[in-house]
Amino acid sequence: MTASASRARAARTGRISRAKEAKQAAYRELVLEAALRLFAEHGYDGTKMEEVAKQAGFAPATLYTVFRSKESVYEAILEQGVWGILDASAARARGAATAWDSVIESVRGSHGYLIDHPDFLRVQLWETGSWAFEESAKTSAWARAFEGMRSLYASCIERGSVIGDDPVLMAQLTLAMQQTQLARWLETGAKQSKEAQTEQMIAMLTRTFAVSHATK
Repeated sequence: MTASASRARAARTGRISRAKEAKQAAYRELVLEAALRLFAEHGYDGTKMEEVAKQAGFAPATLYTVFRSKESVYEAILEQGVWGILDASAARARGAATAWDSVIESVRGSHGYLIDHPDFLRVQLWETGSWAFEESAKTSAWARAFEGMRSLYASCIERGSVIGDDPVLMAQLTLAMQQTQLARWLETGAKQSKEAQTEQMIAMLTRTFAVSHATK
């Protein structure tokens, strides 16, 4: 085989490989979208892989070429969603003037993301257990999110802008407050606007932790 023929063959192989990867990525997104809807409506235990495949629009055998099990689908949904929360929080907190402002804006970002993604919120509320405890962390993204919040509270404590001296406990309480408030929001028909719901959460945080309700 000549050098030019070898290069042509390698190019064709590369195109085929990229096309296959793109197809798998498209299948993956269809599966995650379908599974998220079903998990939110029926719960993890009430959802079968055959139903996910049907909702996604292809045969179960095709689904298993993308995900090996229902658990792997569930883990991928959690990972994707929590990275979404991280991105939203980081975008809000970028440029914040103080550590306390960073806490507030991070919470605004995460709260807003969850309200904008109600199916993911339902899965987070009903399937993951308490958000406040490490054993509920099923993804590396969740662990990173928790560590970020703990670090922000540690900075607030150092600067004297919050009431409290345990950043882990403060991060846990923040997550517990969010979980409780968002669960109540859903239970009461999700009637309150995102803006009102988010600012209610910020007001609770401020009353609980902020010194003189002012940033420092």
